[in-house]
Amino acid sequence: MKPILLILSCTFSFGCIAQTGVFTDERDGQQYKTIVIAGKKWFRENLRFQTNFSFCPNFNKDSAACKDGNFYSNSELNTICPSGWHVATIPEWESYMSVFMKNNGINNGVLQYDTSKFLDKHFGISMKGAEIFKDTLLNLLPLGWVEGIRLVKNDGLTLWVVDTETNDEKYHFHIGKLGMVKHSHEHHIIDKPKKIRKFAVRCVCEITGPPQTPPQAGL
Repeated sequence: MKPILLILSCTFSFGCIAQTGVFTDERDGQQYKTIVIAGKKWFRENLRFQTNFSFCPNFNKDSAACKDGNFYSNSELNTICPSGWHVATIPEWESYMSVFMKNNGINNGVLQYDTSKFLDKHFGISMKGAEIFKDTLLNLLPLGWVEGIRLVKNDGLTLWVVDTETNDEKYHFHIGKLGMVKHSHEHHIIDKPKKIRKFAVRCVCEITGPPQTPPQAGL
């Protein structure tokens, strides 16, 4: 399938370079490191909140299995983040990617999307040698995903992402060391219970302020 060229732009919010902090989820007392990227406040950790359908504790009683983040089905995306927060959208991820690439000396702002189904062979966005799991802005970790009741460990991470244009609730990113794929499908999402996959979540909230310097790596 022909790659889709996407030109990214980014407007940075007040105090981005030093605007990090900690957010406490009032639902369970869990604390999350945060950072401002492109006018939005991000969790720098995967959501760990437990629900009646999340991987922990319903399908895995070992709390250590979700110490770096829980896993959720797409049916929970509208309610899973704390009040005032939402699951990261495609434009928000694209803004983060602009910052990531600039911090790694990739300044042209042009990424290639390949919506090919051959996910084991191709990643839709090439980071051009920059390893995203070494980036310290969002501290992404290769945690894999859950299929049925089984945690599938591999060298990548899959995250839910919200498509604000189509409201398709099946979109997700497969993130590898050197690239990522954005796509949507029904298999493994709307499927038999033993085949349904659960993915990690990053929460984002709105902030306001005049544009300033983007955050730098190493925070």
